[in-house]
Amino acid sequence: MQNNQQEYEELQKIDIMDTAYEMVNALRRNFWKMLIIVVACAAIGGGLQKAQYEPDWKADTTYVVSANTTTATVFTQATTSNMAKTVQKILESEVARTMVAEDMGLDEVPGTIAVTSVDGTSVITIEAHAKKRDTAEAILDSVIKVYPTLTNQIVGDTSLEVMGNEKSVTLTNPLSIKRAIAIGAIVGVLIVIVILMAMALSRKTIRDDEDLREITNVPCFGIIPIVHFKKRKNTTPEDKLVLFDNPRTSSGFQESIRSLRTRFEQELNDNDRHVFVVTSSAPGEGKSMVAANLAISLAKRGMSVVLADMDLRNPSMADALGLGKYELGTCDVLAGKATVEEAMLVYEDLPMYILPGGRPVAQTARLMNDQSLQALISKLRGIADVVLLDTPPCGTLSDAILIGTFADSGIYVIRQDYLRTERVSDGIQSISETGMPLCGCVLNGVEAGKAGFTYGRTYGAYGRYGGYGRYGSYGRYGHYGHYGGYGGYGGYGSDYGLEDLDKDED
Repeated sequence: MQNNQQEYEELQKIDIMDTAYEMVNALRRNFWKMLIIVVACAAIGGGLQKAQYEPDWKADTTYVVSANTTTATVFTQATTSNMAKTVQKILESEVARTMVAEDMGLDEVPGTIAVTSVDGTSVITIEAHAKKRDTAEAILDSVIKVYPTLTNQIVGDTSLEVMGNEKSVTLTNPLSIKRAIAIGAIVGVLIVIVILMAMALSRKTIRDDEDLREITNVPCFGIIPIVHFKKRKNTTPEDKLVLFDNPRTSSGFQESIRSLRTRFEQELNDNDRHVFVVTSSAPGEGKSMVAANLAISLAKRGMSVVLADMDLRNPSMADALGLGKYELGTCDVLAGKATVEEAMLVYEDLPMYILPGGRPVAQTARLMNDQSLQALISKLRGIADVVLLDTPPCGTLSDAILIGTFADSGIYVIRQDYLRTERVSDGIQSISETGMPLCGCVLNGVEAGKAGFTYGRTYGAYGRYGGYGRYGSYGRYGHYGHYGGYGGYGGYGSDYGLEDLDKDED
């Protein structure tokens, strides 16, 4: 029973932590929107306060009621308290208001009259309230002027003797815009918290390998951490490449690639498969980075590898690997303008061959047909032990699905907490309909401490230039494509790379 209670408490803690994590991520994704809400609430609070504000000016003075005759004096000394209270009632009567209005030359008193008396004394305080300072003073002056006429018949001939300081005029409710703005901002923050909580509870994304198993039914091949580079002086673009053989990448990242390679080698040993598609559901998930690093890692083990850039709309693999300029690529081979051997590049001194994409092509249908793809992939099979085909996201374009019909298996890259689970499921479903099996998924861009990943401190965010290429957002053509944000295919995105978190070096 006690164990069940402890497990329940642990689950509650996990749920709270996950919700808080989702709320923080939602705030990061929608920071400016949330800030606008807070600012708008603060402005509304200040505006309402100003619109509803009515100043209350108070003119007041304190008097001692005294009698002007001997008879009245004896009467006053015996019953000073009652006399003061009587004067109070007289001055607050409707008759008094009428006389004050006539004295001011108005139909009614433009304010209020209040009189207070001190018990057991003949001390009274007369207050006049109005929206304007001059009006409050005028009302008080009129009350003092008409006072003898009002009280003479009731309490006899009396007079008001000023007690202490003369009359004072004060603003009882000064306008406090800052306070109203602060209250509005607090209300805005509370609204933001409610919105973020609703977003956190409704957002279903993949955060760890357990989510992968539940949602995709595809084994997790590896977990790769987000990589941060520390900014240094005199660095070159190559220093920012997120590659397995870059000494500036963290040991945690390199270890994750080794782990991925081990799982992949097991797949090769268990099944007679050589050609693998590397794809994802959407841009920005890091599939090209995963493909490049897996290829390098395999080549360092002595295995011959071909890494082909099949993303003709945004060919960027050569740039991601820092290979510099090239003349020919996949599009030229598919068009029959060049042979594979003429377009192939060699990566350093490793048995790793790169088939770059070539110039960007807006319409790929005329190049990617069954005959040309089958011929190209058959040719690549004979060159190396493993062929990795870097394709466009299958959830965005149909190119990956077409290429998958000629591949043996696939690796599906999923960026942590990036897409809703239904989009990931739809992408996997679409690639599975080709009949090509997926050997595993790779959870990419994992924050330290999430998904059980606790490697040490790392630097940068997949490169200083915002993506996996050297010159822009996922490659030298910026914003995924020289032809306008990936055309009508859904804004194949300026958000291709992970956020840049470079820090200045001390």
